[in-house]
Amino acid sequence: MTDKTTDYLQATKDILAGCLFIPAESIADDASISSLSDVDSLAFELIVLETEKFIGHEADPIALLDMQTVQDMAALLQKECQ
Repeated sequence: MTDKTTDYLQATKDILAGCLFIPAESIADDASISSLSDVDSLAFELIVLETEKFIGHEADPIALLDMQTVQDMAALLQKECQ
């Protein structure tokens, strides 16, 4: 469960770092998710699972497919947690 002090950008970087096996510090705020690593279908599924674990429920599949950047993903986390 999240609260109003959650840093969604950092949470996004932590999720992506864990799923893509890269350091969170190396992820720029405005980075394209696909530019971070080879994001294949398995990596994307892991990102989806970790995102849903963070928000506590299933996410809208269209919103997940629309995620292009780290900031897009952070905005999705924030929206789904409110």
